[in-house]
Amino acid sequence: MRIFFASQSFYPSIGGVSTYLYNLARELQSSGNEVSEIHLRSPGEEGAEALEGINIFRVPKEPLDRELLKGYYQFKELIYNESHRNLGLIDRPLEQMPGYAEFVKLNDIFGTQIGELLEYHKGEIVHVHDFQLLLLYKYIPRGIPLVFTWHIPLAKNISKDLARFLVEHMSQFDATIFSSPQYIKTAIHHGLPKAKAKLIYPICNTDLFTKKRINKIKVRRHHGLPPKAKIILCVQRIDAKSGHEPLIRAFARVREKIKNAHLVFVGGKSMSNLLSQERRRYERHIFKLIAALNLKKSITFTGSIPYESLPFVYNSVDVYALLSYNEGFGLSVTEAMACGLPIVGRRVGGIPEQIAHQKNGFLVPEDDDGTIAARYLTRLLKDRNLRAIMGKESLRLVERKFKMRFSVEKHLSLYTALKLAKHGPTLPERQNISAIITDFDHTVTDSPGQLNVDILRSLRRVSKNLILVTGRPIVYVKKLTRRFGGWVCIVAENGAVIYFPKSGQTITFNSRFMRSARLKAKNAPFPVKRGRVILSVQGHKARSLRSLVGPGTLRHLQEHTNMSERMLLPRSVNKARSLRIALDILHLNPEEIIIIGDGENDLDLFHLPGTKIAVANAHPALKKLADHVTTSAATEGIKEIIKLLSS
Repeated sequence: MRIFFASQSFYPSIGGVSTYLYNLARELQSSGNEVSEIHLRSPGEEGAEALEGINIFRVPKEPLDRELLKGYYQFKELIYNESHRNLGLIDRPLEQMPGYAEFVKLNDIFGTQIGELLEYHKGEIVHVHDFQLLLLYKYIPRGIPLVFTWHIPLAKNISKDLARFLVEHMSQFDATIFSSPQYIKTAIHHGLPKAKAKLIYPICNTDLFTKKRINKIKVRRHHGLPPKAKIILCVQRIDAKSGHEPLIRAFARVREKIKNAHLVFVGGKSMSNLLSQERRRYERHIFKLIAALNLKKSITFTGSIPYESLPFVYNSVDVYALLSYNEGFGLSVTEAMACGLPIVGRRVGGIPEQIAHQKNGFLVPEDDDGTIAARYLTRLLKDRNLRAIMGKESLRLVERKFKMRFSVEKHLSLYTALKLAKHGPTLPERQNISAIITDFDHTVTDSPGQLNVDILRSLRRVSKNLILVTGRPIVYVKKLTRRFGGWVCIVAENGAVIYFPKSGQTITFNSRFMRSARLKAKNAPFPVKRGRVILSVQGHKARSLRSLVGPGTLRHLQEHTNMSERMLLPRSVNKARSLRIALDILHLNPEEIIIIGDGENDLDLFHLPGTKIAVANAHPALKKLADHVTTSAATEGIKEIIKLLSS
């Protein structure tokens, strides 16, 4: 799929939206999709470059006029501030407010150039991020599905003029993504059609942000933090909505009871911080407050920290706190949770979606001035056992709700649904098919292990390049090929082994942690299936296997469902990555493949380019990613596909 993102800024620029976009773009690109990112060009930046395979275009080609930027930022800040909380600054239609003409002009400059890029690059999806580029829909050909993501809070009591302006333009997109159910209700209340409102949590890189064993003192010293203090961390730029003042006031109370407590703020200055006088005034106010409370030596502002270093900072502190007055989601909360921290946050925006009160942290009321927050922070810093219990619950919540792949799959499902709504289901011409990839059980079999040989022969008549992708052990699939033949490649053990029957070449992906798990499971007092790499047990024995392997090793592995079984395999292994390697070796174009699957462990495959087909008995999540769903199950569904491809 060729996907275009448009945003005000992008990585390595700091901020939640930039980070969100970088992780989403990278994951989509690594799955074989072609991703292009278009954003505003800062002075000195190149007009175009590639970053980890992502095509980056910066517009406009020529530097923007400073007066144009000032007007644009004035209008943008008005929307930003009023969406967070109604300050009564909008007293007439937005088209009459200062800066509106410059806002339209900048969208026009941006839109004209993105239109030119789309003519050349033929995008299949255009996804616009945040209100700064709300008018871009006017420049996108209407045949291309259009998605908009609203990244900031949306207050219910905003002025009627702002509500009308936002909904009028949001409604021009095919779908608008929000980060919390609360904002969806608010948008519908203001008039956005319910069918166009979608809930997708922002992406946290849960492969990077993990609980780590580190030398905490070494990390702290590297970043200029006191090595033996009890540290409260907040990753947030300074602006009026970000809650620095109540957190500082709360910290002053904490210091009265815990003398070695220390507060750390991480975050640099965005483009808005540099141009906004209001934000500069608030920053001066914060430093005056710190001086007045005699906390200069107890509070550290680190400035911006490289993204790859942030997980080590999270792992080096004791508690995470975010007391924003309003928050679109609070992605830093997810990052802290993924690193196993207890959280103290305000009950606003997307923060309650992440904090289960008294489970993985504490929620303070919207109007708390820091008094209640101080009580919770003090309690956590005094009680190491409570921090450990709540930190473990944070990890469990991330595993259940906020894993990176969940959000990526929801984005792909939405893109696929919008493409189908615009153009209907399509199958490639037979002569354009480079390979057909199928799962095994319940796809080319009706009963586990019972291959339908007629189906295999019929598929070979459609394409000579058949590839089998399965969770079955390599020993089993080698026996299968000796008996039936027909496949040019088999990806076995959920991607841990690639086998080429003609040459006998075998590629294995393993890790020392997987080998350790296999040793521990060698004399298990319950049945454990052992592949060349993976381990699997019946679902009811999954907990026993986890206990046997131990949390230290499990942290470096992943768990997948395959029918009634649970599999353990190396963290970096999946069917999609191994299939991409196989396609490269066979010199087959991934854009021209057909992938047919049914199970939950086929989800990674359906992130790849090409045509994805789910048989009728497929997992519901797989159907959402499919370009086509058969009306019949298993082998009858395959017959249906063969008939369509042959006609």
